[in-house]
Amino acid sequence: MPYVSGFEHDLFVSYAHIDDEPDVGQRHGWVTTLKDNLRTRIDRRLGTRSDIWMDQRLVAEAELTTPIMEGLKRAAGLLVILSRAYLNSPWCQRERGGFLESLQERRMARRPVFLVECDDLDRADLPPAFGDLLSVRFWQRETEGAAPQRLGDPLPLLEDRTYWSRLNDLSFKVTEELGRLSVSAAAMTPQTSVPAVFLAEVTDDLVEQYERVQRSLEQAGFAVLPNRAYPRDTPESYASAMREDLDRCEICVQLLGEYGGRVRGWNSSLAAVQYEAARQTGKPLRQWRRFELDKPAVKDELHRELVFGADVVNESLESFIAGIAKQVTAARQPPSAPANRETMLVFVNHDQSDAEVGTALCDFFAREGLAFVQPVLHETADAMRADLEDNLKLCDGLVMVYGHSPSTWVRHQLKEALKARCVRDRPLGHVLLCHSPPDEAKIDPGLRLPNQSVIDCRRGIDANAARALAQFVSTLRG
Repeated sequence: MPYVSGFEHDLFVSYAHIDDEPDVGQRHGWVTTLKDNLRTRIDRRLGTRSDIWMDQRLVAEAELTTPIMEGLKRAAGLLVILSRAYLNSPWCQRERGGFLESLQERRMARRPVFLVECDDLDRADLPPAFGDLLSVRFWQRETEGAAPQRLGDPLPLLEDRTYWSRLNDLSFKVTEELGRLSVSAAAMTPQTSVPAVFLAEVTDDLVEQYERVQRSLEQAGFAVLPNRAYPRDTPESYASAMREDLDRCEICVQLLGEYGGRVRGWNSSLAAVQYEAARQTGKPLRQWRRFELDKPAVKDELHRELVFGADVVNESLESFIAGIAKQVTAARQPPSAPANRETMLVFVNHDQSDAEVGTALCDFFAREGLAFVQPVLHETADAMRADLEDNLKLCDGLVMVYGHSPSTWVRHQLKEALKARCVRDRPLGHVLLCHSPPDEAKIDPGLRLPNQSVIDCRRGIDANAARALAQFVSTLRG
């Protein structure tokens, strides 16, 4: 019995039989093994048995066409094992066309098609009907430039972590779609839209990290886009499709590594096109750099500038994922009431070299009856970043101490304050850039926030500085 009522099968496996021919000494072929492992995981997720139909015979006689085509039409979903043999098989081409024609005729365009990519294929070689469908990749390269290797071939071993991880992702996607189809239209009620995160396509060296981020966000209840492949004929068509999906998302996430991604016929890297498309939409952009990557490893100069940009974080992937979830959740929370004047919080942000000035400023705000918070300076990088994000989210006013610290540090901190607008429930009241000792000219950090002013404390908190600080407090209190 199928899980989805109204169909004879939950899933129909479409494949080229040459891909399922077992190696010498093996009992089952690669496709059969994949199907059996997939069904086990689907059944666990559903909590009941599913029905996956796969023709185990060599299709040679013409009279077998009709029953197999009928099986296609009566299946809730189609699982296509994409390979060169599949694309070259006339029988699989008929199989494919019959299923998609069936969808169009019966106006059931939302019946799912799942693609398992077991060869390194050029998307330009795929039939147009598959052009915007994403695939789960069951191949990899051990090293850059090496020949592609099918995962779990000839049989998956328990230690083949990548195979089981991809299989888990595929079973998750199939189960989600089967669950959707099992709900009758009459029982469906409008629900609050699920927050969506845009996770930009990555190069081969970052596929594992991409899947970890995607899996974590989906398990946290977020929708992850894109759920389709983009055209690659020109950078403009790719960017246009990307912007359509970005409009539906709360945030854009980009993972960066050693390679920018070469696309035939483009004069820009894939990563650069993605970055520019995200920037044009104005959506919040969180970028992560592979943790152990150093500058000499990135040969392309333009890509190096993108990878080591000031806004690209270099932290553990777990911390990065947690930050994404936190930012998306905060962005969807309803605005809270304005802060009470008596509980105003000032964030006095300073580096270790300027801690003495920071403490003197905090003493001033305490005498004025304001709450204050200083950064943590002796924790891990992840802990310091998390503390910075919390302080920038909660504070009513920001004081940046610019003394011994370099202008690049000040610029980076101001950028963090700018990005924090996306997770704040109210605008930042006022920003004060405090020039402090040593008594020398300060290099302009080249970034100015709204409601920002400068105060000169290079000779301590003298009468002029005290008046400026008092004006800052008055401005905060309105």
